[in-house]
Amino acid sequence: MANIGIENRAAIFVVLFPLLIMLPAVTAGGYVKERSYMGPDFFSRFWFWKWPDLTHGHVDFADEATARAEGLLQASHDRVFISADRRSVTGGKPRRSVKIFSNDVYNSGLFVITLDHMPTGCGTWPAFWMTGGNSKEHWPSWGEYDIIEGVHLNTQVATALHTSKGCDQSSLVAGKDFGGTWQPAASKPSASDCYIKADGQWLNQGCSQIGPADSMGPSFNARGGGTYAAQWAPLDTGGGYFRTWFWPNGTEPADLIAGKPNPDAWGLPYSRYDLSPTSCPTSHFKNMRLVFDLTFCGDMAGVSYAEKCPAEAARMSCEELVS
Repeated sequence: MANIGIENRAAIFVVLFPLLIMLPAVTAGGYVKERSYMGPDFFSRFWFWKWPDLTHGHVDFADEATARAEGLLQASHDRVFISADRRSVTGGKPRRSVKIFSNDVYNSGLFVITLDHMPTGCGTWPAFWMTGGNSKEHWPSWGEYDIIEGVHLNTQVATALHTSKGCDQSSLVAGKDFGGTWQPAASKPSASDCYIKADGQWLNQGCSQIGPADSMGPSFNARGGGTYAAQWAPLDTGGGYFRTWFWPNGTEPADLIAGKPNPDAWGLPYSRYDLSPTSCPTSHFKNMRLVFDLTFCGDMAGVSYAEKCPAEAARMSCEELVS
């Protein structure tokens, strides 16, 4: 089968700037850098998922030795490269790819990442996210924060939360509390309930907001990428929030570039979710790891394939396309 869905430009993450983990400083509102994920030892700070895809993707996740042997990984002092298999015609078998979880776990922080290329193309489903525990034994009770996610040729990022019952975000107003828009739900206007089995929403849709133009996809890559900042800020009072910003390459705020980030000076985030003892307790999220992965088809890209890639869908299935 022709390798249409994952041509060379379509199946790589390139991390241009260190993935910085900032934790609150002693001074109110400030952050200090705790950790930078960059350098030749990048992959030693992650463990590799080598089991079946829990989202039913047409993918074969490789262990580290296999991924290195097949050229799916590279790391230098200023670049990290993560790729799916871009050469093989699999003959209908799942395509080899990579899914990694950070060794470190977090319970708050400011997470900053700059990418100069993201996967794009029919059938692709790239994501950078956080999940409690290992996403199998502790999900969804320890929560999930999808920072960067999209499918096919999407040019606007989706940022979402997935939780157990009891995390409602319906009080937040698009354009007032956050700059993006609510993702439509199955039978109601907005996917504003983070519970994975919420009434009126697709199974595991969670609460999901759509980001700005050119925040992923072909246009993101053509502009040289950009920077995301994701803030998880629970408060001792039981309140707090998740806030997420995006800047195209070259437009990042000066305080961030200087290593002295002040999120309160960055203006309206494109995504915001509030934590509250009554509507969404902080206990929904704990011990979360950073995750990079690229899968194909599956629960998200497979379901939307016919709508988003009608020409390809008229000729072959999503699984056939990426094989």
